[in-house]
Amino acid sequence: MESPTEPYTNLLIAVKARQLADWAIGHESRRERLHAAIQRGCKTVLELAIQVSPLTLDDLRRLHTVKSNILGPLVLKDLYRARGRNSMRWKSFKNPFLALTVFWTYCDLFHHSISQSYRPSPEKPLSSATRLNFIKSCGLDLEGRGKLLEMLNGFGDNMDVICLQLKLVDVEYDEDGLTWLARCALHTGLPALGLIRAYQAREEVTATPEVIEVKENIQNMATEGVDFGPLLIGGEWNSLANDIRDSWNV
Repeated sequence: MESPTEPYTNLLIAVKARQLADWAIGHESRRERLHAAIQRGCKTVLELAIQVSPLTLDDLRRLHTVKSNILGPLVLKDLYRARGRNSMRWKSFKNPFLALTVFWTYCDLFHHSISQSYRPSPEKPLSSATRLNFIKSCGLDLEGRGKLLEMLNGFGDNMDVICLQLKLVDVEYDEDGLTWLARCALHTGLPALGLIRAYQAREEVTATPEVIEVKENIQNMATEGVDFGPLLIGGEWNSLANDIRDSWNV
């Protein structure tokens, strides 16, 4: 497992996860290579990711910005809130930073599966077995996965409110539809975390690239959801929370 404070391997995988996924779905042999790398662990995944798309200075600059402006503040906010409610909550969970990094990686690495839940596509996403093996091999033990579930519950509540308060949805949705929309929006990954960080800090949400990306995704989901119906498409994927629960039984 990575260091409790600096999950370097996981961060480097995160910044390359989307490119790795786009490469892998291009051929069955690539899917098999990625699946085998995931089974061997994070370091092997990183080796493959760098083979596919070498790290650049822009990647490292992006990582620094993400750590400073999004992941770090979210961890501090959650730790502060946890101490206020229950000082024992994080006692045995030494790496909330890693949990956030795993979330970011999951959303990018399996973005084809996520988008299939609201947008039909001829592209075959990575398999459920690959997703579940990633969760088992990503560096989080059973307790860490449980704490990530707690985070996801809180972030989901935030996204419900954000979708309504910021008027990101131009169509009418019932409660179930809004829950579906917020869940899909949350799984845009890093952009959603940036929006949640601003919301939790009670900052005025400006037209940053992250906010614009989340807005566009939510509006596309809402429009396509009207045409196809929430949860009608892409039944193979439901959520990271659901995959975490399933991973305990694999």
